[in-house]
Amino acid sequence: MENTLIIFDIDGTLTDSKAVDDQCFIDTFSELFDINLNEINWKEFEDVTDTGLSREIIKKYKKREISKTILKKIQRLFFRKLRHAMDQDPDSCRAITGAQEFLNLLQEKQIPLCLATGGWRKSAEMKLKQAELPYEPFTLATSSDHYKRRTIINVAIARAQFEYQQKFSKFIYFGDGIWDVRVCEAMGIPIVGVDFHQSGKLEKVPYVSAVIKDFEDTNRLLDLIKKA
Repeated sequence: MENTLIIFDIDGTLTDSKAVDDQCFIDTFSELFDINLNEINWKEFEDVTDTGLSREIIKKYKKREISKTILKKIQRLFFRKLRHAMDQDPDSCRAITGAQEFLNLLQEKQIPLCLATGGWRKSAEMKLKQAELPYEPFTLATSSDHYKRRTIINVAIARAQFEYQQKFSKFIYFGDGIWDVRVCEAMGIPIVGVDFHQSGKLEKVPYVSAVIKDFEDTNRLLDLIKKA
């Protein structure tokens, strides 16, 4: 595993938080712009990140480019709704089984890792804290850095190389979305799919090297990393 960097998505990968995150996002656009996103297919969008979706939704429904003022307004309301939802139901954002132990194990074995999420930095930190997952020692790149997932991953890699003072030649990504698979395939990064709710959506996707339910089987996980 020498010279290998492990990259983790957050929602649906380290935290079981997709439902609350999606609902708060939908409710934010409903309240601010009277836009109904309840029947939306996220896969139809080009950039499935918080900033990317916000840009595309405003352009599609309001026929204009998003401004920094509008984006900040969206973020402020979204953060408030997410905080309220998690306070009302702490289980709406919890760690995927074994995630904390696996992150700790990677640290103990001095295996470099970073986090790359399509969510905004503030909400990512809120969810990691709610799920009681350590994140301060880990390099984190988010949709606050860029609206494209590929660029977010590249930012995470660059920050990790600076943090660990080494240039990585191998990577492996843990993610739960079809959009994760698409960008990893384009970048040539092996991906392990995480399917905590066992929806089966990643089972037949050709580029996915393996699908796991959670992070309990650490021997298998370490073996997948070795083979990446």
